[in-house]
Amino acid sequence: MKGFYFTETDKVDAAIFDAWLCRVPEFRRHKAVAYRNREDAVLSLVSYLLLEYALGETNLTFHWNPLGKPYLSPELSAGTCPFFNLSHTPGIAVCAVSESEIGVDVERIFPYDPEIAAQICSPAELRRLEDAEDRSFHLTRLWVYKESFLKATGQGLSVDPRTIDSLGETGKSFQLQTELPGILLAVYQRSSIHEANWKHLRLTPSPQNRYGISFE
Repeated sequence: MKGFYFTETDKVDAAIFDAWLCRVPEFRRHKAVAYRNREDAVLSLVSYLLLEYALGETNLTFHWNPLGKPYLSPELSAGTCPFFNLSHTPGIAVCAVSESEIGVDVERIFPYDPEIAAQICSPAELRRLEDAEDRSFHLTRLWVYKESFLKATGQGLSVDPRTIDSLGETGKSFQLQTELPGILLAVYQRSSIHEANWKHLRLTPSPQNRYGISFE
């Protein structure tokens, strides 16, 4: 599994944004400009560009399953397309690529809210949260676990998250990244998970693309 993330949203000015907007597929352009918040639009574009970077391919084409989960079209890599998933939250965009179904979710640690907890946690999880020293951390952790699972399976919010009980506690297919201050990032793979080597990509000029993404 390969993982990439980008955090330099403050360096993406209007010229960079417009250049990126012109080079992404039409459906991704429409998705980006639909965001009212400019940072969300930037992160939507970056998520796709991270995928291009991970695959060493441009102008990617996609198809979608009946529940809207995107896949790379089979023509790429002679029918052996890697699986991928994208996520973003204020300040960070994430891309994970794997040889098997994968889901990734990234969130800033949010304040504990009993109403939110009741909407996403099973009764057993709620009992454990009551005893947790840092309820905000543990509630956010449960959410990124559940969301990454639902994204990997392609079910999305068609499944009540309360029915996914403690997969993050016992499932060996989960990985949690906690090294990013104030941020939790979870990955779920349906097969045995391989530890990701997360790479932080930064903006740097390049001869091929003035606004290219590459390692600093």
